[in-house]
Amino acid sequence: MSLPIFGQKNRSRKKEANLKSEALEFQLENETLAINTELQIAIFQKEELNELLNLYDQQVTRLDDMLELLEAALANSSADIEEVLRLQNERLMYQKQRAGTLADIQIINEKIMYLTQNE
Repeated sequence: MSLPIFGQKNRSRKKEANLKSEALEFQLENETLAINTELQIAIFQKEELNELLNLYDQQVTRLDDMLELLEAALANSSADIEEVLRLQNERLMYQKQRAGTLADIQIINEKIMYLTQNE
């Protein structure tokens, strides 16, 4: 049996507990949405990096083909060595950018793994 004096306090405590519970539910929902958003952004970034990696691969392949032709022309003395060196330098630049993109993909993969391991 509860005394009427404490009835208001009890109702206030119950209401406070309900409001705190509701606040925690909203906070959990907010955190879940934030993690899902971060995961979607990471997946999008990974897709973009994979496309960039494919472009670098295509460019390196094209430069390799061009270098083969230029080296053959150089052997026939119809090409300039500076052009061959320029293309080799360009190929090295793309290979360096490709390596950087691979590193970025690995970082994104680790981030995705971190975000999904606790689900």
